[in-house]
Amino acid sequence: MNDLLLSKEQEGWDEYWLNQANHRRRLYDSIASFYRTHIIKRSLNGFVLKYFPDSSELLHAGCGAGQVDVDLVKKMKITALDISLPALERYRALHGELARTARGSILELPFQKESFDGVYNLGVMEHFFEKDIHVILHEFHRVLKPQGKIVLFWPPEYGLSVAAFKVIHFFCNTLLKKNIELCPTEFTHLHSKKHALRLLENSGFKLLEYSFGSGDAFTHAIVIGQKA
Repeated sequence: MNDLLLSKEQEGWDEYWLNQANHRRRLYDSIASFYRTHIIKRSLNGFVLKYFPDSSELLHAGCGAGQVDVDLVKKMKITALDISLPALERYRALHGELARTARGSILELPFQKESFDGVYNLGVMEHFFEKDIHVILHEFHRVLKPQGKIVLFWPPEYGLSVAAFKVIHFFCNTLLKKNIELCPTEFTHLHSKKHALRLLENSGFKLLEYSFGSGDAFTHAIVIGQKA
């Protein structure tokens, strides 16, 4: 990927991770941290341990600060990739040598084909347009070993977090004119299991499971796919 494209994709995420101390973001970040640590981590552990044996080679494609990986880095061989250097610095500060880190874009993964048993991420796919999602899924397909799997935590249009963000942004930006953006723009929410099936099949995956429920407080559709 050329430096101009890398810089364009990176811009919003560097700002997001560098502004954690901003007073407008403190409440949001405290809630998000609690959610990642006490709710979503448990859900992620359950799905990863269900589909992968211990010591599997896994790529966390869009790792952020890595709070959800606290348990997995002790059981799996994790490679954590992110476009943002501040995010990777936070990840390394949290996990040290327990995981390998790499900087790069999920649109063009810096790994050889068939390098991983699995790829996973949480709250990443929705930040891309569908045309880019096809590129991302093809990249996941390329770096997965035969029969490798993807685990995607992907907010659906009917998820609680999507509804909450709409209300918060309307209140802060439309009514109060504060121009607050809590995270980079979300372009593609899942609409249904059929929607997820179409995206996966068009990129060479078969859908193994589509789950939406109380395990992560009704915020994500969990999409499990296998390299066909």
